[in-house]
Amino acid sequence: EMGGHHITATVVLVGLLNYLFMGYILGTTVTVFPPLRHEAPLPSLRAEVGPLPTPDHNLKAKAVQIPSSESKHKEKTTESNARPGFVCDTTKGQFEVELNPDLAPRSVDRLLDFVRSGYFNQSIAFFRVNQWITQFGVDHHFQRPDKFKELRNKAKQDENPYGPRDTPEDYRKRKAHPWERGTYAWIGGTHMLIVRKGNPEMGTNLQDAPAGRVVRGMEGVIDRLDNSYGNAVDNAGQGPDQTKLAQEGPEYIHREFPKTDFITSCWER
Repeated sequence: EMGGHHITATVVLVGLLNYLFMGYILGTTVTVFPPLRHEAPLPSLRAEVGPLPTPDHNLKAKAVQIPSSESKHKEKTTESNARPGFVCDTTKGQFEVELNPDLAPRSVDRLLDFVRSGYFNQSIAFFRVNQWITQFGVDHHFQRPDKFKELRNKAKQDENPYGPRDTPEDYRKRKAHPWERGTYAWIGGTHMLIVRKGNPEMGTNLQDAPAGRVVRGMEGVIDRLDNSYGNAVDNAGQGPDQTKLAQEGPEYIHREFPKTDFITSCWER
């Protein structure tokens, strides 16, 4: 009897499986379990989001418009070049000067005249180099023809914008505008200097007039200028003599002080 029940259950199960299988093959719906609770259909995703955007073929171009570090650098360079200035080649490399007409307008004009005329292209010696300054500007006064004679003799230079040294007002002005490392100044005639290390005594003479400052090349050029000979001003006649330099020109320096450095050319930036 037990065996009969097993046979009957097996037959029923096999029949059910065949029934389900045939329904799948014929594409009919066979309900075996009660239907699930009715749910509202899900909203269309496309209806929620809306139509997909049209591809923007300008995305690449827009990305390029983001300011790069190079463009920022160019903006800074343009801003720094708002003031007049010039660049010089030397035997040690290039240095660049930014001029300041607000401090000494006539001195700035005169210095630009020197640059434009080619005055610095005739080998100008750094004949005095010490811990405080490097001095230069003397050329050959007796060259023939002397195309720089008129330029050399022009009295276009500003007097010291801070005045003589002894009044309280002049002292206040000098303190407000000290000659610092990098200051580029006239000191009378065709003599110029670049300050390597400032001190309170600088800029106190009547013809001392700061025209600008070195903005590039202090460490790489000005600090590396040769000072192995000393100079006649600081060392009791030892080293290059500015009077002989004016009389004989750069040949005197090349002959007797061959390690001396020179400005070889300058141009407006």
